[in-house]
Amino acid sequence: MNYVAPFLVIDLGNSRVKIAIHTGGLLRHSASMQWRDDEGGIDWELLLANYFFSYRDAPPSEVVLSSVVPSETKRLINALKSIGVMAKVEISALNYPFEVRYNQPRRLGADRLCDAFAAWRRIKGAAIAVDFGTAVTLNVVSEAGDFHGGAIIPGTRLAAKALSAGTAQLPEAVAQFKAVSIGKSTRDCIASGLTYGWVAMVDGLIDRFEAELGCPVRAISTGGGGREFTKHSRRIESYIPHLTLEGVAAIYRFNRERA
Repeated sequence: MNYVAPFLVIDLGNSRVKIAIHTGGLLRHSASMQWRDDEGGIDWELLLANYFFSYRDAPPSEVVLSSVVPSETKRLINALKSIGVMAKVEISALNYPFEVRYNQPRRLGADRLCDAFAAWRRIKGAAIAVDFGTAVTLNVVSEAGDFHGGAIIPGTRLAAKALSAGTAQLPEAVAQFKAVSIGKSTRDCIASGLTYGWVAMVDGLIDRFEAELGCPVRAISTGGGGREFTKHSRRIESYIPHLTLEGVAAIYRFNRERA
């Protein structure tokens, strides 16, 4: 295996950005930070300065990036250049290592490809990566590593806001697992729907995807809410907090080593 110099790995999501440094075959100095809230965006140069404050070495000169926010990608890249990170590789359907069986691959979120590839490498076979982020995505990869697609569901926070905004009497509630699933108050009923209901939906989709693929499939999860949902799922085997970053680095290294 050829030596690969350390490089920066970034996953820019709709509300959070995850950063790590890939060195020696591992992700180190990982961090997850909120970059957007109800008041708008963020100063990328300040965020990067805070990230590297406790990092003793100079920043790597190259970044491998997965972004689902095109409007912010250029601003982030300019901020990276200001600290000396000049070379960049953006993950997309064009550099996914295997076939992308998707009708509009250019509109496919890079994070979904990274989740799927990382799950495939970990499971070493057909897999489903479930990412509990702003939206919940299920991403299906075959035993051969081909990306097949999946499903997108509103995240629980989005669903809670929509439910409150679109009804006259329902309050805004949070997704919180209770001891029992039968709610005894309006807020508990909403919480049950946003937790046990979401688990049932995800498990049901995994069952359907497995039947359509025609082979056994194993599922793993990631994302901010993934840990708790994984505890209650009958299909998701494990929770990997940095699965997307793993996929970003793995796609880059796979392509580099087979070039």
